[in-house]
Formats: sequence, C-alpha cells, structure tokens
Amino acid sequence: MFLVKRISQRLLSEQTRWFLWCPIVLMLGISFYFWLPSEPSLIKLLLIVEAFLFLLYIYRQNGPLFFIFLTLFIFTLGTFNTKLHTHFIAKHVSMIEEKETTYLKGHIFKVDYNNKGKMRLWLDDVSDYDNKREGYYRVTLQSKENKFDLGSCVELVATLMPPSSVLYPDGFQFDRQAFYQGISATGYAESNVFETDCSYKPRITDRVKESVAIAREKISKYISKHLSAEQSAVASAILVGDKSHIEEPLYKQYRDSGLAHFLAISGLHMGFVTMFAFFLIRLLMAFFPFLALNFSSKKIASVVAIVFGLIYLIISGFSVSALRAFIMTSLIFLGFIFDRQPISMRTVAIAALIVLMIEPQVLLTASFQMSFAAAAGLIDFYEAHGHRFHFNKSKPTHYVFYYFIGVLIASAVATAATMPFTFYHFGTFAPYTLLGNFLAAPVIAFLVMPFIFLALLLMPFHIALLPLKVVGLGISLLNHITSFVSGLPHADFNVPQMPMWAFFLIIFGGLWLTLWRRRWRLYGLVFIAVGLLGFCFVRSPDALYTADGKTIGIRAPNNHLFVFAHKQNKFVQSIWGRKYKTIIPAQSLKSIDAASLECKKGSCTYLGLFEFDLDGHLKFYRQPIDYVADKGGAIYFYKNGARKKEIRKAVGYRPWNTVKTAQTKDL
Repeated sequence: MFLVKRISQRLLSEQTRWFLWCPIVLMLGISFYFWLPSEPSLIKLLLIVEAFLFLLYIYRQNGPLFFIFLTLFIFTLGTFNTKLHTHFIAKHVSMIEEKETTYLKGHIFKVDYNNKGKMRLWLDDVSDYDNKREGYYRVTLQSKENKFDLGSCVELVATLMPPSSVLYPDGFQFDRQAFYQGISATGYAESNVFETDCSYKPRITDRVKESVAIAREKISKYISKHLSAEQSAVASAILVGDKSHIEEPLYKQYRDSGLAHFLAISGLHMGFVTMFAFFLIRLLMAFFPFLALNFSSKKIASVVAIVFGLIYLIISGFSVSALRAFIMTSLIFLGFIFDRQPISMRTVAIAALIVLMIEPQVLLTASFQMSFAAAAGLIDFYEAHGHRFHFNKSKPTHYVFYYFIGVLIASAVATAATMPFTFYHFGTFAPYTLLGNFLAAPVIAFLVMPFIFLALLLMPFHIALLPLKVVGLGISLLNHITSFVSGLPHADFNVPQMPMWAFFLIIFGGLWLTLWRRRWRLYGLVFIAVGLLGFCFVRSPDALYTADGKTIGIRAPNNHLFVFAHKQNKFVQSIWGRKYKTIIPAQSLKSIDAASLECKKGSCTYLGLFEFDLDGHLKFYRQPIDYVADKGGAIYFYKNGARKKEIRKAVGYRPWNTVKTAQTKDL
C-alpha cells in the first residue's frame, strides 16, 4: 500500500504532464493491432470503444476509475482506428498470388526512379484486357529517360510479382509497407510502353492530386535544367521531397557524415521556410508605419507563415516528417496568434495524436519514430536547460559563438534521441555526426535554405535562376563536406541489431526521462541501461532459407554468412547481410569445415541436423521443411539441439501477407 500511495502522490504532482502520455497510450494500441497474429473484428472493436465511452460517462466523477477507463479507451481507440484504416485500404488492394507476365493498361499518377536510376511508372485504374485490377501497380522500365507525362494512359506487357515478403523472422515487412501504399504488385516492363486513350475519369480529389504531382514534376525539371546532376538531386529532395535521383554513393556520403536528415523534409526545412516567411512579412510591414502601428505584424506574419508551410507541405509530397513538422510549426504560430506559449512538449503530443489518427501505420516507420524523437528530445532539453543560455546581445561575437554552441548542442541532443532507432532500423551509426553538422550548419542556414525559400517564391514567375544557383553553390559545399567527413576512418560504423525487448526498454526509458519533470524521471536511465544490455544477447540465425527453398544461408565463424543459390538474389543478400559481418555468395554447394558444413552429391548437412540442396529439398531433424507454408525461416543451434523459427508464425495471417487481400475476412 505504501508503494501505491507513493506512486499516486508522484503522479498527482505531475498532473500537468499527464496529457503527454496520451499519444504514447495511442501508440500502444496501434502496436497491439500489428502484434496480433490474425485480424481482429471491426464490430467487436467498435463495441469495446463504445463500452469504454459509456464507462467514462458513468464514472466521470470518480477520479481513479475515470483515469483507468480513459487510458483503456485511448488504447482501444488506437487499435480500432488502425483496424478501420486497414479495412478501407483492403477494399482497394488485391495482391497477386504469384509471378505472372501479362498485358496491362493503366493511368500514370506518379513517376520516380529506382536506385539504379531506372524509371518507374505508378499506375492506377489498371486492367488486363477486360479485367479490372484493384490497387496500384509499380512497373520499372529499362529507360532512364522520362518520356511520359503524368495523367496519361499507357499499355504494355509486364512481368508482375507480389510485393516482397519478410526475409527473416522479426525482419522488416515489405509486403505490409506495400499494402499501406496501396500497391498490389510490382514488376518490370517486357515490351515497349505505348500511350493510349484514357477511359479514366478522375474524381475531384484525384484531379487535385494529379495537379500537385504535375507541379512537383515541373519544379523538379526546372531544377535539373539549371543545376548539375548532383546539385539537382539534392535540391529536388529538399524542395519537392523526391530523393529518387540521389545516387547511392552520394546518399551514403550524407548518411555516414550524419547529414541524411537533411535529405528528408523535416522540422529543419519547414522551420526555415516558415520563419523566413514570418520575418519577411514583419520586415515589409515595418516599412509602412500605418500597418505597423495599427495591426499586429506578429500575428499577420504568423498566418502567412502557416500558409507558406502548407504550400511547402503540399509540394513536398506529404511525407510523415514534413506533416509532423507542419503541424508543429503551425501550432507554434497559432501560439503567437493567440498569445500562448508557442514551444512546449504539448505541441509534440498534439502533432503525434493528429498524425497517428490520420495515418496510424506510420508508427512503424523509422521516419515517424526518428522525427518525433528528435523533436521531443530538443524540446525537453529546451524546457529543462533553456533558461541557462543567456548572452550579451550587445556584442556581435557572442551571437556567432552561441550560434555554433547551439548547433553542437542541438546536434548532440537530436543524435542521442534518435540513436536507438538508428541502431534498430539500420544497424549503423555515424560517429562524426557532430562534426558533420557543425561544418554543414552555416551552409544550410545561410546559403541553402534562405535561397530555397526565395526560389520557391519566385519560381511561378520564372525568375528563380539566381537564388537557385546560390542553392547549387551551397549544395556543392555540402557535398564536399559530406565527402570529407564520410572519408574519415570508421565513418561507416555498423552495430548489431538489438532485440525487440531491448529496443522497447530503451524507448520506454527515454519517454520516462523526457515526459516527466520531477526527479523520478531519472528512473528512465535504469530502463535505458537494461535495454543497452540487449546488445549482449544479439544473435544472428545459424541458417536461413527463403520461401521458395532455393536460397540458403549458412553462418560461419566470425559472423560471416555463406549464401548458396543457383542464381544469386542481391536483394536477399542485402537484407540478410544486415545481421552479418560479410556475405559470401556461392552458386554451387561446397563443404565448409569451419562451419561444420558437409556437402556430398548435390546436398549438404549443417551440424548434422539441417539438410538442404539447391532444388528446394530441405530437412530439419530429418523431417521435410514446408518452406512455402513457413514463408521462409531461420534455424538456431544450441548446445542441446536446435530450434526452427518460421516467418509465418512471426508475421501471422494478416491482410498484407495473405492471398486476395480485398477478400480477407476478419478472424
């Protein structure tokens, strides 16, 4: 009882911070939906939500019970909202069963490029002869030149494949990502692509989306016309959110130097654009005494800044990080308009609630997690220590000194806040992040972002060439900085992927440390420390097999992986390679003494328990493996035996990994 009373007292003392936990509870409800092995019933979830609403009304005067039922309501609301969102997507997506080659006709609503620079057409309103197909189809062409206009219709012969499945237990679910993007199949063109007449009749919303897409494409073409390839690739990424033109070596430079965040539109870009609009309007109003004396320039400038932020959000493609940044900056300017505190942790909480209610599935993305982690970390640091940073404003040198100190502190806080997500999702760490941001910050602040704003402002009048050239100069300097920093020793530092339980402990510890204000927040450090111990329990699978049973991975000493297959799949190797030091491909079977792999007459035995060949004959404990039903899997060897972990058991039976998604019923 003493412990309960003590916790209750501390909770009451932090009553003003309770609201900050609402998005966390909502996230738990969303996570619960994705953790389920089968689809929950939409009707049952709705009844549960309504039941908790009724209980909230009944116990509205009972503080403890109301608090408990409110928590359960928000949790269930997260689950229900995600199920509802999934239900509507499933009506318009029907993933194909297996690889097929067929005639396709469809309407182009998006064009981008893969990592090899080949053009990809995104088609909707797709049909094969007289059969209409649900969902989007993404088809890769052999050409690198865009010969097709958005909004036109084309026909071609294409080889189609279902979206890639998970390639090892607890791995990234590519099919789930494709499902929420509305993709039914991906593939490549087998024939020339021909324009044809459109039978497509777009709705008003489709026309708006198409107009925005065409505007974004025109901006991207305008940039590429006046800047070099590398400059235009980066400029397109930060202006219209199109990173498909950035080649892998250049992207790796930015990633290894800790500047990959600059290529994704986020609070950095949205903040610069809106603040420039804010200060520009205030400056212009200052030239007119009548306006300056009779109207609040601060409030008028705030309204204009929100409008510019919305325009930037639209042309950037509505990415998660851009949406989060727009919501947060809008709340800040609304604080100016209504004379409220503009920057607080509540701003982050409200932005998270809005984003998660609109698109709950983004919770699983690294973009969402890292974006909100960085914002929460910076605001928490500002709330706790902002009052300590004062300087003599009469001395210009102090401005310069504290600017660079601020850059270093902000970079350090953001890096620490996002580090667990970087480890978990990417298995890498950029040790020179502080150096990269320290060198790049002045270039971004004084050369790139101000003139990006001017270019955006002047581009409709076709007089954006001069500011765009300055942007190109700034990007060239950034490319040189990233080249220098990424070339330093050990810039590409790989870390083992931590277990899920360790990841959750670290995140919970970070939230506990960030969201509370009193000394008990320091208990969060205990959870973080225990979570970091998870690196001691990281273990890569000893053997891996794919869903077709014809690609096998065998772990050798020093965490190397031998991959056996008649035809090497670079995509599979790249995904498997994240868990191992190196990948050693082999197109024929061979014995490996160090790994206890014995191969004779076209088949191999690994540690006496796992038998395989390259024709799809697999056995574990001398029993055949149903690799199709397993969807692939992994095998772990221990002192007293071995354990097989199937991918199917890890991912369950969900709309994105079962056949005929649009017809999948709730279980």
